[in-house]
Amino acid sequence: MRISIGNTFSYSNHLDGMFNILIISFGLLYCNSFESQGEEKILSSVNITETAKFVGHRAEITSLDLLKDNSTLLSSSFDGTVRVWNLKNRTQVSEVSPPSLGEYLQSAFFLREGTHFFSTTHENCCILDTSTKKEIFQKDLPNTSIGYSSDRKFLFSGQEDGSINQIEIIGMKTKRSWSAHNAAITAICVSSNNSLIVSGDMLGEVRVWKSETGTLLSLLKGHLGKINCLSITRDTTKVLSVSDDCHAKVWDLHNSKILVDFQKHKTRINCGAISPDGKVILTGDSQSGLAGHIPPQLLLWDANRGDVISSFVGHKSTIFSVLFLDNGREALSASGDPFQRDNSIRLWNLPSHN
Repeated sequence: MRISIGNTFSYSNHLDGMFNILIISFGLLYCNSFESQGEEKILSSVNITETAKFVGHRAEITSLDLLKDNSTLLSSSFDGTVRVWNLKNRTQVSEVSPPSLGEYLQSAFFLREGTHFFSTTHENCCILDTSTKKEIFQKDLPNTSIGYSSDRKFLFSGQEDGSINQIEIIGMKTKRSWSAHNAAITAICVSSNNSLIVSGDMLGEVRVWKSETGTLLSLLKGHLGKINCLSITRDTTKVLSVSDDCHAKVWDLHNSKILVDFQKHKTRINCGAISPDGKVILTGDSQSGLAGHIPPQLLLWDANRGDVISSFVGHKSTIFSVLFLDNGREALSASGDPFQRDNSIRLWNLPSHN
C-alpha cells in the first residue's frame, strides 16, 4: 500500500483551502523570482497522456492511497467523503461519510489489505470497515500534519507547538512524544523501511529523525517558506521537500547538502513525489492569475540534475496530491477548489525513465 506524497500530508495548504482562490487572485502566491525574469515557458519534451479522469468529489481532494497491487484507489476530500475507486475499470466503487469526522477530511488510507481504512481531520480520527462502511473506532486526534509508517502500524502527528507524537494506529496509544521544531509542523514523511522520519515546519526548516528513538539526525535549512510536502527515496538516501517559496529541493541525507534546487514552478508547490526507482520527481502547484484563471502545472523532472522532462496541464484547480504507481510509468494527481471547478483525480501515462 502506498499513500500520496510519500506518506505525508501538508496541513497549511488545506487549512486555508476555502480562501485559496481569493489569495491567488491577488497574486500573493506568485513567485517573486519569476516576476523579475519575465515570462518563462517550459516546453514539454515528451508527451504525457491522461488515461483516466475520476470525478465525484465536491471539494478539494486531500489525499490518495493505493492498495499494494495498484488495483484500488482511496481518496479523501473536504466534502466529508472517502471514496473507493477501481483503477482498472475506472469506476467509483463506494462512497463513505465518516459520521464522527464531519467535513474537511485531511487524509484516508487503507488498513489490513483494504478491508478497513483510517481517516482523519485536524481534530479527530476513525477506522471504518470498507465493505459495511461502519465506524469501528473513533478518537480525538488534534494535529497539524500526519505521517504514516509503510506497514500502517504507526502514525506520526505533528503539532502546533512543534512536537511530534508517535501513535499506535490500532488502539491509538501514544508510544513516544518529543519536541521537534520551533514552529508548527506542516508536513511529515516516513521512509519506506520505517527507519526515518522527516518533518517540515511553518518556517521552512526540515529535520530528519531516527524513528525508533526520535533522535535528531540532521537539520536541513534552505527554504524561505513553509514546507508543504516531503518524500523520501526508497533507498533512504535522498529526501524531497517542496515549499511555499516555489522551490523543490532534493537533499542528500548522508551529508545534509542540497543536490538539486528546482525553481521551475511559478506558484506555490503543494505536493511532490519521487518515482519508485528514485530517478524522476513529479510536483504540482497552484492556479494563479485573476480569480485563478491560469491553471496549475504538473512538472516531471530529473531527480539528479533537475532538468524538466515534461510540463503538462490538465487540472483547472490547485493540485493537492500526486502519487506514482509502483510500475513508475503511471502517476495520479488530485485537485480541487471550493467553487467545484475541478475536483478531480487524473491518471497519467508517463515516459520511461531508464
